[in-house]
Amino acid sequence: MLSRLTRALATGTLLVTVTGCAGSIPPPSAAPKPDVLPSATPTPDADLPASAVLPYVPESTALLTVTDYDRVAEQLGVELTRGMSQAERDDFWRRAARGAALLSPGLLRDDEKRLRDDYGIGQEDVSWEAHLVGDDGVETGWVLRFRDGTPMASVKEAIDAGVGPLAGARIADGTVVVKGTLPDPADSWASDETIQPLVGTTAADGVVVRRGCVAAPAGTPRVESLDAWSMTFEGALATARLGLKRTDLFTRLRLAEQRASFTRVFAGGVADPQSGRLGFRMKAPAAATDLALREDLPFAVCGR
Repeated sequence: MLSRLTRALATGTLLVTVTGCAGSIPPPSAAPKPDVLPSATPTPDADLPASAVLPYVPESTALLTVTDYDRVAEQLGVELTRGMSQAERDDFWRRAARGAALLSPGLLRDDEKRLRDDYGIGQEDVSWEAHLVGDDGVETGWVLRFRDGTPMASVKEAIDAGVGPLAGARIADGTVVVKGTLPDPADSWASDETIQPLVGTTAADGVVVRRGCVAAPAGTPRVESLDAWSMTFEGALATARLGLKRTDLFTRLRLAEQRASFTRVFAGGVADPQSGRLGFRMKAPAAATDLALREDLPFAVCGR
C-alpha cells in the first residue's frame, strides 16, 4: 500500500536508537533474549517534533513520518546554519543519507537554488519535517517547522509565488508551514488517546506512527488487537511502541525474530509489556528505512 509513499519519501539510511526508555537497551551480548525493558509510562513532550506536529495531523490520517534535522545534525556533529557553503551542505546530506534516520530527504532541496537566490531561504532553515499519508498510501499533506530567526516574510513570498512544493501551502502558526487540511485541534491526532503514547518522550532522528496494523499471514499465533503502532529511530537502536500493558508482547517479539527479512536488519530484541515497547539494535540502516515504510514489521500484525 505504501509503494507511493516509499517513492515520495527518502529511503534514507537509518541509525536508530531507543528513546523514551528509563535506560539504554544493552547490546545482544549483554542481554539474553527475551529481556525486559525498564518500565516507564510515556509522557509526550510537547516540544518534541513528533508531539508538536500532532495538532496539524487530521484524524483521518493513516501514517505520519517525522524527521528532526536538528537532531540529525547534532548526531553528525554538524551545525546547520544559513551561512553554510554549498560544499558543507552537500557533505551534510551525503553523511545524513548514509547514517541517519532520514524519513524525508528534505522537501525543499530540489528547489533550494531558487529559494536561496530569490528569497534567501533554504532547506537548512527547516528544523523538522513531517509527512502525512492516507489509507490509500497517497500523501495528503506535510508540515515544516522553520528554525527561529528564519525570515518568515520571505517564506510567505515564496509560498505566494508558488515555488516548488510551497505552492498551496500556508503559514499556520509562527514558523510552522502546512500543506493540506488544517484540522480543528479536537479533530486532530493531538486529541487521540491512542496516538499520544506512541510518539516517544525524548529527541529522535525520525519517527513513524501508523494507525492500524499489518495483515497477519496464515499460521500466525493469536495476539491481541492492535489499533496503532510506532517506530522511533535514534542513534544505534530503534523502539517500537504498541500501546500500554500488553500481554502479547513477547509473542510479537518472537514473530519478528522468526522473519528473515527482519533479522537481517534488526537484532537484540528486548521487551517491556507494561509500557508496550520493543527495542532492537539495527544492523542494516537502509533496509531499516525500507522495512518501516513498507510495513514489513511482523510485530505489528493484526490480532486474531
